[in-house]
Amino acid sequence: MKPLKSIIFAAAASALVLISTGVNADTPDSCHNTTQEYDRDAGGMVLVKTSKDIHLDVKRPDSGKVNVEYVYDASNSKTPSGTKIYKWEKVTGGYEFLDPTDQATIRVKAEDGVNAHTRIIVSDPVCGISSTAQFNVNFYP
Repeated sequence: MKPLKSIIFAAAASALVLISTGVNADTPDSCHNTTQEYDRDAGGMVLVKTSKDIHLDVKRPDSGKVNVEYVYDASNSKTPSGTKIYKWEKVTGGYEFLDPTDQATIRVKAEDGVNAHTRIIVSDPVCGISSTAQFNVNFYP
């Protein structure tokens, strides 16, 4: 998505300008931060809106034994609106997901000694943003 820029002039004695960068105009206020800054080109103070970020928090082991179930947990991740959509993806093979890949937690199990790479995508459908993390877990016999 291209950054959206909008300028709104407030009807007041002094000019106040709102500049939105990377913010969808249809998103609620919870999706962005607003700061007030001086802008010489605008001739005064401006309100600048920027998208809030998603905070990814993934709990998982660094290593594990083959044929043992382990849990990857992204439930402590935070989105600006509080609404979360999860998507787990295998980057490399040699292990299997034992649960649906659209949940906050997922059980995994490797059958061979592998260095398993996994990707988690957490999206905020209200704000129209997502964040991705990729990590590896070494499974050994």
